[in-house]
Amino acid sequence: MGPAFEGSAMKLASFVLEEWLAKYRDSAAHHLGMSTGPKWTLAELEGLMTDAQREAFDGAALTYCPSNGGEGLRAALAAMYGADAEEILVFNGGAEALLSLFAVVDEPKANVVVPVPSFAPFYELPAALGIETRRYELKLEDGFALDVDAIVRLTDERTRLILVNTPHNPSGAVIGEDAIRELDAFAERRGIHLVVDEVYHPIYHGEPRRSAGEYSRATVLGDFSKSFSMPGLRIGWLLERDAKRRRRLMNAHGWFTVSTSTLGELLAEVAARNRVTIFDRARAVSGANLRLLEEWARRHEDRLEWLRPEGSMTAFPRLRGERDARAFCIAAAERGVLLAPGDCFGAAAHFRIGFGVAMPRYGEALEILSDVLAEPRRRARSAS
Repeated sequence: MGPAFEGSAMKLASFVLEEWLAKYRDSAAHHLGMSTGPKWTLAELEGLMTDAQREAFDGAALTYCPSNGGEGLRAALAAMYGADAEEILVFNGGAEALLSLFAVVDEPKANVVVPVPSFAPFYELPAALGIETRRYELKLEDGFALDVDAIVRLTDERTRLILVNTPHNPSGAVIGEDAIRELDAFAERRGIHLVVDEVYHPIYHGEPRRSAGEYSRATVLGDFSKSFSMPGLRIGWLLERDAKRRRRLMNAHGWFTVSTSTLGELLAEVAARNRVTIFDRARAVSGANLRLLEEWARRHEDRLEWLRPEGSMTAFPRLRGERDARAFCIAAAERGVLLAPGDCFGAAAHFRIGFGVAMPRYGEALEILSDVLAEPRRRARSAS
């Protein structure tokens, strides 16, 4: 049986988030629209190398990597879950891993269940592949909490995949272990593939959480862009314990890109083996900025509603009394502060604000946003 999109053209929607960031990224003085953490330079990462890793990097032949990823990198990633290296599959970023997951949903009239608001490819990619996409809503009023019963009600005999995201992009909400276990048991009974996107694990602002890969049968998605703060490596992975599904995913990966970058994988292995150092930096920077963001949000409770993020390095406030935050984000961009409008994630009244990037003037950027909040007429002009 061929893929779900066989016989029809793949129709990709506009990637609204990337279009927005591309428009304002270069002119912004304060990059609060980004979802990553503190930057790492090549020199800093090389400084973490052992002599053997340095020798391997300098002497690396620029050939293809093994399709499923180099053994050293897979072993380093598997150690994060107490898994075997063969259960790790390496991709060109989390995006290719996500595309591969949807591409192997290959039954006619199959459907997938995904969250909104969320990273737009969660719902746009399966739709582009011709897969029926059913969305469950995460609401600020409920703390963006996962409602297992609501997800169950969306499923039927043709549901082939359920996707959940924790810590959640863009709100930073975290799904409790009990909810994951309940959903995992349901998916197992019904023969539905459960995928847990954990690209922000283990960045938490309070109680540490275990990965779903440590206690469930779910497929876990990770990458080096978010918690590792190294998007330039373009490396993502899946923890996949089902051997049959691993073969199918590797077939999709083979058709899409064959392998990742030799040098990228070597650097990613260094990062994975030094993850404590890397995660500590992300927590320190995001924690300091989050304290400033909390105080700022308290001062503007008359204009904003928000949930303090339990994890990740982004928050998702909502403007009170307004249906669309894009005009506010345009006004902020005109003042040099880059945010991300909520319509990029399926919730127009919200905006995403990052707090993971190391910037000495984070507080200054927030004060500019205070000025923009006080200018309703300017926001109205920007929308026209």
